[in-house]
Amino acid sequence: MAPKTRAARRGADSVVTVSSNTLFHFTNSYDRLKSILELEFEPRFCLEHSPTRDDGSPFEYAVPMVCFCDLPLSQTSTHLAFYGNYGLGLSKEWGQAHGVTPVLYAYAGSAVRANLGKLWRSFKKDEWPLELSRAVGQILCYIKPYTGRFWRNGKYIEDVRFYNEREWRFVPENIGDKGWMIPKSDYLDKAKVGQLNDAVAAEGRLSFEPRDIRYIIVASEAEVLTMVDDVLRIKGKKYSYDDLRLLTTRIISAQQIREDF
Repeated sequence: MAPKTRAARRGADSVVTVSSNTLFHFTNSYDRLKSILELEFEPRFCLEHSPTRDDGSPFEYAVPMVCFCDLPLSQTSTHLAFYGNYGLGLSKEWGQAHGVTPVLYAYAGSAVRANLGKLWRSFKKDEWPLELSRAVGQILCYIKPYTGRFWRNGKYIEDVRFYNEREWRFVPENIGDKGWMIPKSDYLDKAKVGQLNDAVAAEGRLSFEPRDIRYIIVASEAEVLTMVDDVLRIKGKKYSYDDLRLLTTRIISAQQIREDF
């Protein structure tokens, strides 16, 4: 009997999975993935915009973060094509234990946008207590437009439906005097944002253990054995032989995901 196609398998299922027990982080290079395995997650400033102004125009700022998506492996192909063919999948229990949080999606005219606008106007007019200012600032770090433009490689990609990403986000809580947000002008200053990224990475690293890793994704089958060697070299300095054996079983390729899931 011929194997069922992906569409046929979906049709046969009585329940369609729309979220996962795994949080995926994708990147666009083997070296970047190897660096995460060696140094763990280091937050970096990313340019964001929130529809908090009365006219619905975006308020742009940069926030230090590590981003994940809450998608079943079978639905990650689009993400792989957009963000890169390398990544890590970690358990959702690990994410929750470390403060990784689902973002709140908003659009112009929504109740979320309207109330954020009220908070923003109040913040500009009054002197809020420091604790309240920090709380509102932290909330803004987890706001994402339902649709909008995405800054990548020095230019905008228009009409991205961010809601499809089901994003979870880690924003470090204790990052000294660097602040959670910087203006777009500072983000575009490569020297300044480089210094800020280094400072935040040093103070806000997001750690994980081998048992937290569910998937290590490389681009092609040809890279699987290379990653096995790198896992043994990198993690062999710290973890047991059994931990290492388990990690090597978690390696999968983007090529295999596209073909088999």
